[in-house]
Parts: sequence; C-alpha cells; structure tokens
Amino acid sequence: MIIESSFFKTLEALLANADGENLRERSFVNIFSNCILQELNSKNVDNPLHLIQLEKPFDHYASTATHRKRCDLYVDFEEFILKDELKPYKIYSKNWLEFKYFGNAERVTGNPTTVKNVGKIINDLIRLGWNQYKSADKDQGYYFSVGFRHEKFAYLARTSTRKNNDRQWLSTIFLPGIHDITINLQNETKEAKKAVEFDNISTFNLRVKTTNYEPIDSVSNDNLFSAYLIQILNFDPTLV
Repeated sequence: MIIESSFFKTLEALLANADGENLRERSFVNIFSNCILQELNSKNVDNPLHLIQLEKPFDHYASTATHRKRCDLYVDFEEFILKDELKPYKIYSKNWLEFKYFGNAERVTGNPTTVKNVGKIINDLIRLGWNQYKSADKDQGYYFSVGFRHEKFAYLARTSTRKNNDRQWLSTIFLPGIHDITINLQNETKEAKKAVEFDNISTFNLRVKTTNYEPIDSVSNDNLFSAYLIQILNFDPTLV
C-alpha cells in the first residue's frame, strides 16, 4: 500500500504549494516521489533513495517513436515487501508509474486542446498497458496518476462529435472502484489521435482500479486539486 498511501499524501503537498498556479507535470512527479520517500522513511527502510528511479526505460514499447520510451517513475520494494502475501491484493514490489498534470499553465480554452488532452490520457494508458501485456513478469504494478487544478472536465472533452464515440470511459475511469472499459481509437478524432504515439492498436480493453481524492464541497477557491490513481490490472489490445 506504499503507492496508495503516498498518493493521498500528495494532496497536502499540493495544497501547501504557494505557487499552485504554476505547477507543472514534473512538479507533480517530484511531489509524488517525495511522498514515496516519506513512506519509506517511516518504515525505516535503509537507503530508500536507491529504490526510486526516474525515467527508467520501458521493457517493451508498442511504438516506433524514438522519444518518450521511458517511464516517469519506477519503484522497487522487493527487498522488504511481503510479495506473496500481497499478490492477491494486486500489490506488487516492482511498480511503473506514469503521470499527467493539468493546471492553469496547460489550460487553454477551446475544444481542440481539451480533445488533445484526451489523447494524452489514452497514450499513457497504452504505454503502461503494453508493457504489462508484453512482459513475462506479470507480478508488477502499473499506475497512472492524473492531477488537476480545478475541475477535471475543464481540461478534458468528455463528449465527441464523432459517431459512436461518446467517451463514456472517460467518466468511468475516474470513479473510485474497479472498472472494465473499452477504448476504440478508430472512433477517435484526428485531434485526439495526434497525441497518441501508437499506430498498431485499434481498440483495447482495460480493467482498472481507481483511487481518488477530489473536493466534496463546492467553494470559491482557485487552489483546489483533484487527483486519480489508476492501476491497470489488465490490458487487452486489438492490433492493426
């Protein structure tokens, strides 16, 4: 539960940031990394920094692109975690994490931008899912953490003008719990596809477990954050 515990710690770190308007995705990654480090220190893990690796190359990659073949964050708890006991809970010692953060710096009004942001979400889901799909070691965790300043659908186009593309999955994937979703890239718009590096996958099915925090009360405050930790439990692609 180290990753989940660290995730909930990020809320206080985000709220304590005096310059929340100018947070970037890399800031979100650093905050999460520091929260993991705090968790490891609380467990008296010796030399915890060596368990955390930034920009680790993926073992497998579905795209021929020469860029972005590295995972944002990789953590290895193998030396102290109860591997066999935690496996039924889908909690693993080796974990790959990708991040997206949408704040004021990324917030540009207009439908093309919010559609492209949907493509960015799809791209990271494939990036993690493909590595799980191809890896011989199935006892690894794959997490996608998405953070927002303000309401998430201010940044994401949850509807589409394309026929047979209502993006219902986009609402479902942010709800807490375990979900089975299908994403059909063939039904996506050109604008969304521009952000997707993978051209060999037409459709994919996902089983995900989502944990989140978001404001319950509606208040007038620009420094409100919501975030979502999406664990990919299964990835089943249909290849072109």
